[in-house]
Amino acid sequence: MFYRGSFNKLLSWQSQLAKLSWWQTGLTVVIDKSLKQNLYEQVADRFGELINKGTLQPGDRLPSIRKLHQQLSVSISTISEAYRLLEDRGLITARPQSG
Repeated sequence: MFYRGSFNKLLSWQSQLAKLSWWQTGLTVVIDKSLKQNLYEQVADRFGELINKGTLQPGDRLPSIRKLHQQLSVSISTISEAYRLLEDRGLITARPQSG
């Protein structure tokens, strides 16, 4: 990649990576949109890593589907599928209408 001005650099960065940080925990999740792996699998894998490392503890809240979709610039269905995958893996449990 070569430099063609700040606007093109910004567009390139946005198309390659999406980044999320939570103010309350300082956690960062990065997904790479150029990979062949599905985006929902990337999101689920990143959260799985945080859970397995102990960074996220039992009882910690995950971001809402809408908030995460906005911050990562992916669709709501991508985040919903990622959370479903985490639930299927037994890493999270859903509490309907808990926020």
